[in-house]
Amino acid sequence: MIAENRKLGRLAKGARRGFILSMIASTGIYRTSFKSDKARNTFKKEALAIIEQMLLNVDDGSLTNYKIRKAIIRIMDACGCSCGLAQKALNVALKYYCFVKGTPLRVIKELDCPIDSNVVAEYYKKGKYDSRYRLLNLSMKNYEFLQNKIQNDEGLRILGELAYNEG
Repeated sequence: MIAENRKLGRLAKGARRGFILSMIASTGIYRTSFKSDKARNTFKKEALAIIEQMLLNVDDGSLTNYKIRKAIIRIMDACGCSCGLAQKALNVALKYYCFVKGTPLRVIKELDCPIDSNVVAEYYKKGKYDSRYRLLNLSMKNYEFLQNKIQNDEGLRILGELAYNEG
């Protein structure tokens, strides 16, 4: 029985990693212009490890918005990528994981909205283009501005995602 539990644990870890990689791929980030294949592979490896830890925080109920923001910075630092790319990978994985898992509202309240062009158009410039809010240029300061604006408008930051779903 102990050997079976270890095998199931390895299988669960592989499934979790597959889920994360699928979520990252679904964002279209891999089509983004990384400076090299090495940079893309570094992003994949580092983001995977950090996001995997965040999903464990969801599982044990310890996920906080502070941890999400720090994880974005860790991905940026580890990969040399913009806040836009880091937040998109993390926030999309967290969103789908939490909703598929049926995570309690107290954890859902901690989630940030995955920022993309539809969300920017809805909450920042009402459709006007501003290069500071492109994913490749998005700074942590502008990211936090958008999250605060969404929270003020919607109550929960994750509800800003409706701009994407309905846009």
